[in-house]
Amino acid sequence: CALFGQYPGFKYTLITKKAKVFGGKGLALVEFEDDAQASLALKGLHGYKMTADKTLNISYTKFN
Repeated sequence: CALFGQYPGFKYTLITKKAKVFGGKGLALVEFEDDAQASLALKGLHGYKMTADKTLNISYTKFN
């Protein structure tokens, strides 16, 4: 994904456009090499305007 790929440590993105969560708006899982790199991307992209009426709502979680 070009948006997340600009940040160091980006590994991959898994996107589903028809997720049955968040009102069916879609869901993306993004993995980074470490927590610090993930936090940097979150701070830089949370609230990013995708279109005039759609912004990214990013939250952080850690999977083991």
